[in-house]
Amino acid sequence: LFACARWHMKKGLKSEFYKAMTNEAMFGIAAFDAAGECVYLNYIGAALLDSQTPKLRDLIPPVDRPPLIRFSLELLRHEGLYHDILMKNVRGGTFIANLGVRHFTVKDVPLTVLMIQDVSL
Repeated sequence: LFACARWHMKKGLKSEFYKAMTNEAMFGIAAFDAAGECVYLNYIGAALLDSQTPKLRDLIPPVDRPPLIRFSLELLRHEGLYHDILMKNVRGGTFIANLGVRHFTVKDVPLTVLMIQDVSL
């Protein structure tokens, strides 16, 4: 990957390369700032969450549905890959997801990044 990234940087394609990688991903990708405001959302993420501007609190389902784990802000404290997470889209519909959680900082802005795969049947 590093050799490929260097080649694209030499060709002046770095930003286009990364934009295409996230936009064409098979997962929804959403980045949220510390206030829970969405700062980045790819095409699949917008479709899954049914919004261009979701907030983290919008994704919390109103009720539990055991044996599924309900999405919560508490769940986001730890990075990792979580299976069978009940999530809510902005319009109130729910779906079952595999959810990847990562934390990192870009230009002094701490971000929580979600990688979302709808596994509902």
